[in-house]
Amino acid sequence: MVKKTNEALDRLKDALSECKAQLGKDVVRTYEQQVDCEVVPTDFYELNKATNLGGIPLGKMIEIFGPESSGKSTLAWQILSTLSKATGKKILCLDYEMSVSKPYLKLLGVPVEEVIFVYPDGNLLEDGFDAMKKLLPTGAFCGAIVDSVAMMVPKAESESIEEKGLAGNDMMLKAKVLTKALRNYGPIFRNSGATVIFINHIMSKVQQGPFAPQGDPEETPGGHAFKHNCDMRLSLKPMNYVTKQVASEVDPKKKINVKIGRDIKAKFVKNRVGEPFGETVMTLRNGKGFDVITSAIKRAISEGIILRESGGEHKMKDDPAIKASSYNNFWTLFAVNPKLTQMLLSKLKGKAVKYDASDFDLTVNERGVKASELGVSDEDVIDAQSGLPRVLEEPDI
Repeated sequence: MVKKTNEALDRLKDALSECKAQLGKDVVRTYEQQVDCEVVPTDFYELNKATNLGGIPLGKMIEIFGPESSGKSTLAWQILSTLSKATGKKILCLDYEMSVSKPYLKLLGVPVEEVIFVYPDGNLLEDGFDAMKKLLPTGAFCGAIVDSVAMMVPKAESESIEEKGLAGNDMMLKAKVLTKALRNYGPIFRNSGATVIFINHIMSKVQQGPFAPQGDPEETPGGHAFKHNCDMRLSLKPMNYVTKQVASEVDPKKKINVKIGRDIKAKFVKNRVGEPFGETVMTLRNGKGFDVITSAIKRAISEGIILRESGGEHKMKDDPAIKASSYNNFWTLFAVNPKLTQMLLSKLKGKAVKYDASDFDLTVNERGVKASELGVSDEDVIDAQSGLPRVLEEPDI
């Protein structure tokens, strides 16, 4: 028995040598030779937990999909902004929608000097993939944003439009071309180490007639291309508005309710590199992107950097002067002091931070913060009796 086993191992060794000689030395690997997936934590504590990895993996393809105004593009930019700052590499953007706002990118904290934009002529799908195939393997990019899949036009469809106008029957071309592109170019993108994020919308299936599709009434453009080929698929779903009570701009003694954002449910419906179906709720603030403050406070509480007293008081462990009587007021303290938020983020990243508490406005809760200080306008004022939105409250850790 031992002799036969040794003979089998000798034959295996010869076969492996032949495979490596014919197909390449990296084709066959042992467990020890397998490359680990590098993961970069984002500034969003709850999103990191939902990935079941602790962050976003490099060299993977991710689809973010959801209805309009659910924060798809915003989250993609904030994720890649984190990757760019962590790796020192550039961001590639295929702007099929031609809707990128330069001021908004700066507001989100995107390192705009590291962004390179590509505008495929005629929104041709193939041109965008060809651009990524040439640029990403250079190793200069931490990732790419493709915004959006819905606006991509296959070359064959464009030619059909020129010949037949809108009468051509070519609606399935996109799914076929995307499947071919992801299947063939996917390994190239992954080997480049760049994380490619595809922004996708939701469409309603036709539900009429005896052959109406059953099950989920919604689908994403591209057929099953992304369902089969992406490593992660993140679904975003808008929920309730989030409100906060502030002082009136006209009469500081009067209190009014304003909408500061909206809760967005995020769920990983596919995850090849971690346990799937992780989900969380994030707050998309009006004009501010996804709320980094809530995420930073959550993580700081879990790591003991912020102390949460039984009476509701919150304070910095190493500087009790930075405190508030409740989570609501503590959040306000950071919202009005952006430098305070940056200081906390630096602490969370393990950096030694020197600061003077007198540099911050620690009186905002006593004097009454105004809507303008939170970046909201008169249009965000709501009826205090409506009862529909949820009030800013202490999150679960």
